[in-house]
Amino acid sequence: MREILDGLWHFSARHERIDTDVSSYWYASGRVLIDPMRPSGGIDALPGEDQPVAPFDFGDELPGGAVAHDVGTISPDETALHLPGLAAVAFADGLVRIPPDAPLGFVPDELIGDDPEGVKEGLRERYRRLLDELELDHLLLAHGNPVVGDGREALERFVDGG
Repeated sequence: MREILDGLWHFSARHERIDTDVSSYWYASGRVLIDPMRPSGGIDALPGEDQPVAPFDFGDELPGGAVAHDVGTISPDETALHLPGLAAVAFADGLVRIPPDAPLGFVPDELIGDDPEGVKEGLRERYRRLLDELELDHLLLAHGNPVVGDGREALERFVDGG
């Protein structure tokens, strides 16, 4: 587990169902676990007390000021979680870096559904909207390492097809 921004911790853990390591994040000031997998050492390895898990809806403000944004397209619950205090946005499955330090990309077409190109265009449209609406400097990915420092530029290149 490593602190990548002030109060934001990144860790990887094995996701048994897909048999690969995935990234998770602990936003300490908001006491929010993002894409949580149990870190090695268990929940006690997190810097902070145990907290109950609470569901949320799009548009809700979560503890610490995090806001849930609807991305949809790849699945109805695909969410981008904006952490305005850190200018960071967490993405679930629609945006990946495979291998972990590769450029931004999509999951393989066979995991997207019956219309991969339509889903990809829908995701690009949602990401363009997020670029227009949100302050963001950092990208927090469930599949791949985070992009710290030049996240806006990386996302702009990606949605423009570069």
